[in-house]
Amino acid sequence: DRSLGLATEHTAFTSMKKINAEIKDKKYRTATEVSPVLNYSADEIDLSLMENAIPANDIFIEYSASRTTRYKYDEENKVYLRIQGTSRKEYPHKDYVTGNQYTTKNIIVYQVRNYRLDSKDRQALENIGSGDGYFITNGYAVPITWEKSSRETKTIYKHLNGEELRVNDGNTFIQIQPLNKELKFN
Repeated sequence: DRSLGLATEHTAFTSMKKINAEIKDKKYRTATEVSPVLNYSADEIDLSLMENAIPANDIFIEYSASRTTRYKYDEENKVYLRIQGTSRKEYPHKDYVTGNQYTTKNIIVYQVRNYRLDSKDRQALENIGSGDGYFITNGYAVPITWEKSSRETKTIYKHLNGEELRVNDGNTFIQIQPLNKELKFN
């Protein structure tokens, strides 16, 4: 859709009708043996009752001197509002077409070593291994661990007691942050 006046990588749109037609035409499989990335809970998870829970109504995630993300908790709707930032200004992160601000129910954030791949400033993340992070939902955060054994395997998130993480039903943003960048909860 070139009428949006955006760079080409931001103008490709489709519909489920067209996607399903292509799946049928190309005879792609429609089932998988792969388990979901996360374990979702139909029952509401209340982190405030957990050991080590901290209030997380405002989350600030620094990626570089010029790029940040912030989430502000909307208690009425029980979601986080996503805010993008630069070194000079923050602004609501909105869908270009609808104008609606992006929201999420759950956030997982952890830090890994990163480095520049090429002159185009593409970044590589060293996310094979293990480390610490946070699971955030409903205005609270708890410390977690993560581990990923190879590029082909999914990342496993666990509570500090070793129990695999369950997240609230709803969308989840996973934020992988460079090492030694600021992560703040208010």
